[in-house]
Amino acid sequence: SKLDCLDRKRFVSSGFSNGGYFSNLLGCRRAGVLAAIAPVGGGGPYETCEAPVAVWIAHGSLDRVVSPREGRASFARWQQRNDCQPVEEVRDGCTQAPDCSRDLTFCEFRGAHTWPGNLTPLWRSFLEAQSLAKPETP
Repeated sequence: SKLDCLDRKRFVSSGFSNGGYFSNLLGCRRAGVLAAIAPVGGGGPYETCEAPVAVWIAHGSLDRVVSPREGRASFARWQQRNDCQPVEEVRDGCTQAPDCSRDLTFCEFRGAHTWPGNLTPLWRSFLEAQSLAKPETP
């Protein structure tokens, strides 16, 4: 079948705005299937998540559609879910949470509600580096 060529240990989800909210929800509910999520300009998750998942978050500091507080709150939720050491302050640029069970990075960029084109290489590198130890059988 066509699915035989897919690496089930490397499924990821990324989305912008509503897609960012959705990627957070998928990461929360399907952590056993996804190697990583990368929400951009979104928020959440707003529920108790099943397991840690690798997360890369980006949010514009000048976003007037989805408040930058949503991105920072998302980072804080994933710090807790991924058993990270706390990060006290997030500044412009990228912050990697320390000592996590799964990788967690938050990038705040100077920009509005838009895809951060200059961060695309970091986004791609993060996602390419992630893999599940054991994939869940569908």
